[in-house]
Amino acid sequence: MKSAREQTPARAETWRIGSGLMRLCGRDAAAERNLLASSAVAVLLTVAFRLLEPWPLKFIYDAIFRHGHGRAKEVYLLGISITAWEAGHRMALIVLAAGSMVVFSALGGLFDYLSSVALGIAASKVLTKLRLRLFRHLESLDMSFHRRHKTGDLIASVTADIDRLRDVTVSALLPFLTRSLVLLAMVAVMLGMNWRLGVLVLPVFPAFYIVVTRTTKRIQRVAREQRKRDGGIAAIAAEAMGAIQTIQAYGLEEEFVHRISGDNQGSLMEGNRAQQLSSRLAGVVDLFAALATAGVLLLGAKSVLDGKLTAGDLIVFISYLRNSFKPIRQTAKYLARIAKALASGGRVLALFAETPTIANTIGSITAPRLRGEIQFEGVTFAYRPGHPVLKDVSFTLRAGERGVIVGPSGSGKSTLAALLMRFHDPQAGVIRVDGEDIRNLTLESLRAQIAVVMQETVLFTGSIAENIRLGSLRASEEQIRRAAVKARAAEFIQRMSSDYATQVGERGATLSGGQRQRMAIARAYLRDSSILLLDEATTGLDSKNRELVLSALRELSASRTTLTITHEIGEAQDADRILYLCDGRLEEQGTHVQLMRRGGGYRALYMQRAPMGMQQEVVHAR
Repeated sequence: MKSAREQTPARAETWRIGSGLMRLCGRDAAAERNLLASSAVAVLLTVAFRLLEPWPLKFIYDAIFRHGHGRAKEVYLLGISITAWEAGHRMALIVLAAGSMVVFSALGGLFDYLSSVALGIAASKVLTKLRLRLFRHLESLDMSFHRRHKTGDLIASVTADIDRLRDVTVSALLPFLTRSLVLLAMVAVMLGMNWRLGVLVLPVFPAFYIVVTRTTKRIQRVAREQRKRDGGIAAIAAEAMGAIQTIQAYGLEEEFVHRISGDNQGSLMEGNRAQQLSSRLAGVVDLFAALATAGVLLLGAKSVLDGKLTAGDLIVFISYLRNSFKPIRQTAKYLARIAKALASGGRVLALFAETPTIANTIGSITAPRLRGEIQFEGVTFAYRPGHPVLKDVSFTLRAGERGVIVGPSGSGKSTLAALLMRFHDPQAGVIRVDGEDIRNLTLESLRAQIAVVMQETVLFTGSIAENIRLGSLRASEEQIRRAAVKARAAEFIQRMSSDYATQVGERGATLSGGQRQRMAIARAYLRDSSILLLDEATTGLDSKNRELVLSALRELSASRTTLTITHEIGEAQDADRILYLCDGRLEEQGTHVQLMRRGGGYRALYMQRAPMGMQQEVVHAR
C-alpha cells in the first residue's frame, strides 16, 4: 500500500506537467501539424519495417534449411510458393532473403531518421516560440517578482530548461514512443504466432512495469533535486560575474568558489545517483530477458520437435523477444531524460503561472500627451505587510515645476519614484498625473512619457548610437547626434575610435561614470517626455563630470516637470518645491528659503551636508 500511495502523487505530478506543457504549446504545435503528421506516419512505417526484419530468416530456415520432423509447411511470398520453387533456386532464395533483411533494416532506419528530423524541426519551432513567450512573460512581471527570484535561476529557465525540453523531445520522447509501439506490435504478433509461447512471455512485462515505475519515480526525484542544484549554481555564477570587479578588489574569489562548490558537488552526486539507477534497471532487464529467452527456447524447441512449430517460427519469435527487451532496457535512459525534462517543464509552468500584480486594468486608456502635473494623495506603501516605507504622503507638483526629494537614507525617496513609474501600487492613496489616476492609464503610455536618469546607468552590448537610440527606437541618426550634443556627450563620442559606431562593451564597461550618465541624458532627450525623473544622477561623479552632467540636466529639465532624488543637498536650493522625507513621512515641503526659515528637519540636514561655505552663509543670514 505504501508503494501505491507514493506512486499516486508522482503520477499526478507527471500528468500535471505533461498536460500543462501540451496546453502551453498547443497552439504553436497545431501550426506545425504537417510536420507532426509526417513524423507520425514515419513512426508507423518504422514500426512496420522493424516487424518485417526477422521474417526473411523464417523463409531461409523453413524453405531452404529444413531439418527435423515431417514436411515443411508451404511458405508463400506475394502469392508464390517458396517451398515449391526453392528446389532449383536455393541460392536465389538466399540472396532474396538476405537482400530483404537489408532493405527492411534500411527502410526502418530511413523512416526512423525522417520521423526524428520532422519532429525535431517541429519541436525546435514550437519551443523557440515558447522561449520567446517565456522571456516576454518574465519581462512583464513586476519588481516584487524579480526581487523574490534569483536572476541566474530565471536565466537557466529561459536557456537550459527550454533546451532540455527540445532535446528530450527528439532524443528521448520520440525513441521511447517508437520503441513502445514496436514492443506492443511485437507482443501482438508473438501471441498470434503461438499463444502458448506468448502467454509464457506476458508475465515478464508486468514485472518490468513494476521495476521501471519504482525506479523512474526515484530518478524523477533525483532529477528535480539536481535541477535545483543547477539553478543555484547558475544564480551564484550570474551574481559573481556581474560583480567580478568587487570580488577581485576584495579578494573574494575563493569565497565564491566555496559558495558554488556545495551545489556543484551536490549536482555531481545527484547525477551519479541517476546514472546508478539507470544502470541498475538495465541490469535487471537483462536478467529478465535471459530468463524469458531460456523459457521460450525450452518450450519452443519441444514444439519444433513435436512438429507443432517450424524452426523459422521459433527464430522469428525469439528475434521478437530479444528485440522487445531492447526498448525496455533503454527505458531507464529515456525515462531519466524525460524525468529531467519534466523537472524543467515544471519550472517553466511555474513561471508562466506567475501573474503580474502591476498590469493594465480593465478599461485603462492610452494617456494623451501629458502636461506633467503630479499629485500624491495620502499614499501609503509597504514592501512587506506591516512595515510601511511611505506613510500618508501627499503633495502636488505643478506642470513644469522642478521638485527635489531629500531626506536621510532609507526614508523612502526611491520608493516614491518607483510608485510614480508604477513599478508598484500603493496600499492606500492615489497617484495622479494631470488629474488622472495613473492606474487608469496603460503602463506603456504612462512610462513612455517619463524619462529616467538614474545613478547607475545601464548600457547594453552594442554601439553608442544603438544605446542612445533606446530612448526612442524610431530616432534617426541625425536626432541621435543632436541629443548627444545637448547631453554634452558628442565631444567624447567623437574622440572614440569608431565615433557613434564604437562598441561600449557589456554594461558600458569601457566608459567612465560621467560618460555613461551623459549617454543616459541623451536617451532622455530622445524620449521627449513630459516628466523627467532623476534618481541620484550626479552621485559619485568627479567635479568636472558633475558640472557637465548638471549643465545638461538643467537644459533638459527646463520645459519639463522634474522630480529629482538626491543626497547632494546643494541641488535643492533652486527647486520650485523641496520634499523632505523622514522615516517614510513627508515632514516638510516648500522652497529652500521657506524650509530654512522653518528650522526643521530640512535645515538640520542642510547644515549637516552642505559645504562649509554654504553653512557660513546661513549663519550670517540669521
